[in-house]
Amino acid sequence: MAEEELGRGERASRGKRMRALIGEEAEADAAFWEQDAFADDQNDSSFHSSEQSEVSDVVDSDFDASEQQSDGSDLEESKLKARSYTEKAKRKQNRAYQDPSRAKSATKQ
Repeated sequence: MAEEELGRGERASRGKRMRALIGEEAEADAAFWEQDAFADDQNDSSFHSSEQSEVSDVVDSDFDASEQQSDGSDLEESKLKARSYTEKAKRKQNRAYQDPSRAKSATKQ
């Protein structure tokens, strides 16, 4: 956005403090990561890298096989779940609050 759009005048000190803070933070960050604890040890004998030691991904033998071994139990299971859902809905409906005055007026008619 242009200066005219924001209605702000040109200032010589704009961003001066922010640049100083960013510079200080960059120096602190560099000082932190340049510590000896983070340096690579050239004589690290406990780490050995070789292409033979890298293990390739192993895929199960039946990974590509489709799962069409259904014996119809899935259909029965889904029917049981649907039935139990409708039964729960009916029980829940019976437990709902019913206004006693409406119940009396319904029995009189």
